[in-house]
Amino acid sequence: MTDRKKHINRLIGLAASVLVIAAVVGLYTSFGFLEKRNLSGVEFTVLDQSTENSLLDSVDVQYPLAELYSGGLQNIAVDSVSLADIEEKYRSNPFVKDCRTYIDKHSVLQIELVERIPQLRILSQNGGDYYIDRDGVAMPVSDHYTPRTMLATGAIPLLPLEENVDSSAVHKDLFRLAQAIESDPFMTSFVSEIHVNKKDEIHLYPLVGNFTIRLSKTNDLDKKFENLKIFLRDGLSRLGWNTYSELVIDYENQIIGKKIVNP
Repeated sequence: MTDRKKHINRLIGLAASVLVIAAVVGLYTSFGFLEKRNLSGVEFTVLDQSTENSLLDSVDVQYPLAELYSGGLQNIAVDSVSLADIEEKYRSNPFVKDCRTYIDKHSVLQIELVERIPQLRILSQNGGDYYIDRDGVAMPVSDHYTPRTMLATGAIPLLPLEENVDSSAVHKDLFRLAQAIESDPFMTSFVSEIHVNKKDEIHLYPLVGNFTIRLSKTNDLDKKFENLKIFLRDGLSRLGWNTYSELVIDYENQIIGKKIVNP
């Protein structure tokens, strides 16, 4: 092949490469990948939201973003938005478990929040007032809303915020007990309060009757609850709801009752 033909072939190859590159650039440009995009809006999504126990309100959702971008986000450049800063800001909210952000193909900033749901409220004699969420982590109460959760009172030590119940035997028992009550429709409607006395004994205050239900250990709660329900149905319904001052459910397959002695 002559030098002239080689030169022509190289020119043809170079022209073909330029055409391919131009086509790729044109394709990417047509989809907006190489254009300087502006943000077109913001959308919030609260994942796994609890309608009854939600502590997040519109201020919690909107305010952190307003703090970061006081001038607003409408029509600002997409590349000037720090997703990491936004996520960090929302995760600092004690009622937010996690935050994920991204900008979709329509240039809309998507903010997905996972909220912390309270499982149990602690009102202790030493002044402690806080929640334990469904992950077993202590969280503060809300200034604007009080959700309907199981209440625990009495001689309960403080659990530092963000601390897990595994670090405290009392809180671990209370958390396990609250979960078991919530999973049992009868116990949920029957028990109004959990109380811990100075001996670390746990008492359940029912909505019906003048007695308390005592237990020292939170093992085999399903079985203990079933024994209690059988006794309430077959025993107290016959003997009367004011026969006992206390029912002890710690023992296997039996209920120990402390009778009320008439003066």
